[in-house]
Amino acid sequence: MGMVMTVCMILVSVFVIVSAIVPTTGRSGTGKVSQLFGTIALLAGCWNALWHGLRHLGEHWGHAALGSGALMLVIGACLLVPARMPVAIVRALPLLALALAGFAGYYGYTIYHL
Repeated sequence: MGMVMTVCMILVSVFVIVSAIVPTTGRSGTGKVSQLFGTIALLAGCWNALWHGLRHLGEHWGHAALGSGALMLVIGACLLVPARMPVAIVRALPLLALALAGFAGYYGYTIYHL
């Protein structure tokens, strides 16, 4: 399951960072793609934070799952309902995605060395 979470984190991070760099105003279909990645982030975040993270709070992977899951939940909410999120969080979305990419790198490195 760690590999699945790593792939989800990489996909969401790349999407948010590329969306911040490349302007998408006026393009058709960007809302649906954003909803897709928002849904991926929310589902993976729920699994990581609310299931695995809370069940393994005293362990290394529990802490990593809780942190990355919380980031994915916030990013997913920003992608799905940006109008209902605080403006400061929506503006910080690329930084949150960069932090999520850091978690993905850490997951990948740790899983590779198991």
